[in-house]
Amino acid sequence: MKRADSGWTTSLADHGLIVNGDNVSVYGMWLEHYQKTQILWNGNHGRAIFLQNEPPYDPPNQAAWMNGTKEGYPFLKVADSVTSFRADGIHTWARMSAGGSDNTCFLSSAIETPIADGIVFNAVLALVISYPESRGGFRHIFNDVGPAVDGTPYHLTSAYPQSDMAGISVNARVASFPRADAR
Repeated sequence: MKRADSGWTTSLADHGLIVNGDNVSVYGMWLEHYQKTQILWNGNHGRAIFLQNEPPYDPPNQAAWMNGTKEGYPFLKVADSVTSFRADGIHTWARMSAGGSDNTCFLSSAIETPIADGIVFNAVLALVISYPESRGGFRHIFNDVGPAVDGTPYHLTSAYPQSDMAGISVNARVASFPRADAR
C-alpha cells in the first residue's frame, strides 16, 4: 500500500489503511505518503508487528497541511474508543522537501492514541531525513507531548543527497508507550 513518492496534486488519497474490525493483525507493512493520517485504527484487540511509514514528502507548505489547528497529520491514529491495541517495531521517517528551502513542515505528533492499560507500543522510532531542500519533522512522537525530532538545524547536511537509506538520519528517538514507570 503505497502512494507514489511524489505528486501532491496528482496522488490525492487521504489514508492508506482504515481498520474498522476487531482482532485485526498486521505484519510487515510499508505504508507511505498519503496526504492525511496514514493509518486509522478503529478496532479493538488490534496487533501490528513492524510498520514502516513516511508521511508525504511534498506538502506545498504548512498552511496546506493542517489537521484543524494541528500541524500535519499523525501517521497512526488509534481511535479514542479503542481500549486494546499493541504495536511492536514501528518506524516513521519524515522528509519534507516540497516548496524549497523556505518551506518547513511539521507533524504535531507521529502517533495519536488513547492512554489505557491495554494499549502498548514497543520499539517506536521517529527519524528526520536531512535531504537537500528539506526542513521540519515531528513536534512529538506521542499525543502532543515529549521531545521533538526536528531536522531543520541539519538542513543540507546529508552525506548522500537523493538517498533515503544511508547517512541521512539526523535525529532519532526510540520510545515505548506507555513507559513502564508511568503505569
